[in-house]
Amino acid sequence: MKHLSVPVSDELAEAIRSRMAAGGFGSISEYLRHAVRQDLEHAEEARLERLLIAGLESGQPAEVNDEWLEKRRRVLIERVSKRRGKQHA
Repeated sequence: MKHLSVPVSDELAEAIRSRMAAGGFGSISEYLRHAVRQDLEHAEEARLERLLIAGLESGQPAEVNDEWLEKRRRVLIERVSKRRGKQHA
């Protein structure tokens, strides 16, 4: 485990202590780890949202029906099989 030392202003230190206590965290380290994990989750959600929007805005719309879903399923199974084959090679 790495240890980081981060200088913060008196005001920010007090805000961190206050949030730590309000959130029921046992230490500043616990609170900061929680805050960083939340930030990473939000960043990943924003990235996925951007990808979804880009996907919706790209190309021509396709009619999704049983035939389309079956074709997508076969393609996905083939891709997974190829990747698994490469991992074992």
